[in-house]
Amino acid sequence: MSTCLREAYRHTSKASAPGIDGVTAQQYAAHLDENLHDLHERLRSGRYQAMPVERVWIEKEDREQRPIGKPTFEDKIVQRAVAMLLEAIDEQDFSDSSYGFRRGRSPHDALDELRERCMRDNIGWIVDADVSGDFDSIDRIRLREWTASASQ
Repeated sequence: MSTCLREAYRHTSKASAPGIDGVTAQQYAAHLDENLHDLHERLRSGRYQAMPVERVWIEKEDREQRPIGKPTFEDKIVQRAVAMLLEAIDEQDFSDSSYGFRRGRSPHDALDELRERCMRDNIGWIVDADVSGDFDSIDRIRLREWTASASQ
């Protein structure tokens, strides 16, 4: 059985809700060796197919809702294994100033680096703009007119 899958299992959160198959981390762990062996064989033979991701809606602070996906526990193991492999391959190519989704780096580390650069380079202003949802309120008719005139 793949050592990579066992390591991926070890690093996968056991506290999250089960996906569409209803299998919890504890249920998966009850037959861990058999489950990981079967998963390994399906991955090797090309028979592995991810289960559909269950969509649930959670309430945000502003009382709006946003969707999140709940993959199955086994899919989380596969995702973790792929991330570990890609990380090992690609880490050497990342810029030292890159912080997003990298092991051992956090948003706090990025802010510390930003603060240091601002002090060193005498930067006095930083503009942060949240444009999420911006395109939800665009007048589509005016946008089409503008893009049509811009392409002529």
